[in-house]
Amino acid sequence: MSKKNLIINCDICDARRADEESLSGYERILVNADLLLVDKKSKAILNRLPVTYNTDRTLEMEGEVNPMVINGNYAITEDSALPDNTLLVVNGTLRIHPHAEESMKKIRQICVNGTVKYPESMAASLGCLLLNGGSCRIPDGCLELDDVFSIDAYFPLRAKNGAQYYAKNKVLLTDPEVDVLSLAQKKIHFKTEHFVCRQEMLETAIGMFDENVRLQVVPAGYAYVGQDAVLDSALLQKYGTRLYIDGNLTLPQDGQIALSRIEKLTVVGKVHLSADQKDAFLAADVQYGDIVVETPEKGKKIENKSSVTVDQALLDACPGGLSIHNAMTVTVKEDVRAESILDLLSIKNCAQLICAPAQRSALELVSQNVAHIGERGGNAPDMIKDLLQSNLINADCYVL
Repeated sequence: MSKKNLIINCDICDARRADEESLSGYERILVNADLLLVDKKSKAILNRLPVTYNTDRTLEMEGEVNPMVINGNYAITEDSALPDNTLLVVNGTLRIHPHAEESMKKIRQICVNGTVKYPESMAASLGCLLLNGGSCRIPDGCLELDDVFSIDAYFPLRAKNGAQYYAKNKVLLTDPEVDVLSLAQKKIHFKTEHFVCRQEMLETAIGMFDENVRLQVVPAGYAYVGQDAVLDSALLQKYGTRLYIDGNLTLPQDGQIALSRIEKLTVVGKVHLSADQKDAFLAADVQYGDIVVETPEKGKKIENKSSVTVDQALLDACPGGLSIHNAMTVTVKEDVRAESILDLLSIKNCAQLICAPAQRSALELVSQNVAHIGERGGNAPDMIKDLLQSNLINADCYVL
């Protein structure tokens, strides 16, 4: 009878008590873990065993550790009941509150797969932090807002006199209904990196921000659209014919109808259009970041599939062409001729495109945003094939 395999899936794998005699009975050992704990003795033992690691981080730690895994959001406050020598793993957002210094002293190591938010006054207590993600340092004395905060018509009523507010990324003052004068009279202050403001409100509002804030001004009389948009009748019906697009703009196939109604248009990002729309767009009263001329889609469309197979018979049945969008895997059979690929096929936003070497150059010309073009990779590891003959362990924390 052949030896079994051992597969361990966990957040924390504590391998410091690894027993060489018992583990040597396995043919292979696979450890899938966010964090692997070892010490000098266990490192030597594991090096003699058939172990494969798939881990985000390995820590060498001696002595007692109390592991704690949080799948979601977690907060450390001055009242947090944590045991000494805590090893904290947070898969989500960790928020550290002011005056939590004594709680932090009980933590030996923090590993965060996500985001850490903390006040400036706690920065000196974060030497134990290992971060796989982003961080946000909140100025002391500030009330935290959303990372991107839009001031609405009710905020002047809710804002506290003399308060300081913090938004990590951006504050938007684009709603024409906001009583910006009453807001300024409350002598509040915003700390943020980026301030987007309507031109007619700027003189009253600018005193509420630091002088080094990145300033973006929406011209007077324009409707603000704070996301990517498609230039069609629905957009004009909602926002009017003077538009400030804070994102990218796409002209659909019949986009010239809506374009003819535009009075003024500013696009902060890119404008996506077809070659036959470009002259009409440039002739309009427009400002833009860049223009991207899209390759025309061909004939029939296949989209949002996990896998698609293309053979010559399929292309022969689509004389107007075939467009494939948003597929995980597209497999092109060897009978598909290079000229058919160039004349009939269009592929966009796919993870991998499997083909013969002779087809690769033609497929590269008709593909956009494809991660891999070429022959299929090797077979799955033997260990995964032998899964039914393995001991499988799933746990938050596992002691090897």
